Amino acid sequence: LAEHRIAVYMVQGNHDPAESWKAQLQMPDNVHVFSSEQVQRFPLIVNNIEIGGVYGISCGHGNESDNYVRQYRAFGRD
Repeated sequence: LAEHRIAVYMVQGNHDPAESWKAQLQMPDNVHVFSSEQVQRFPLIVNNIEIGGVYGISCGHGNESDNYVRQYRAFGRD
């Protein structure tokens, strides 16, 4: 995917939480890993034009029970 400049957006879930293995792997530049601290927005670029955003938050721990939906807010004109 990196070879063809295709972005990858990775959200870690309760079966592969952020604390489990992320720090041990070096991801390619085209991989965007969402933080487990707060909802993040990564720009969605098509033909060198930002057409929107991809939002997400990773699970920090395997036994996460928080409702993440309340943390989502649109940034700017999204």
